[in-house]
Amino acid sequence: MSRLSKLFTLCAFMLLMAVSAYAQEMQTLEGDDNLEVVFGVVLIIVLGMFTYLFYIDKKVSKVEARLKDIDRK
Repeated sequence: MSRLSKLFTLCAFMLLMAVSAYAQEMQTLEGDDNLEVVFGVVLIIVLGMFTYLFYIDKKVSKVEARLKDIDRK
């Protein structure tokens, strides 16, 4: 795992923990109505970030492979 993906995973985990704490606070204040919405939005955001990360990782891998081919020639 590269540094970027480790950093991204750490940031996503920290964001998820912060939103979870906020959602628990909201639950005690207003009831169960907002909890599902908050978790749904967080899930969509995290999935989008991971999808983008894997997309970028594939592109970087292709560029690295091209650079290795150039170095061999």
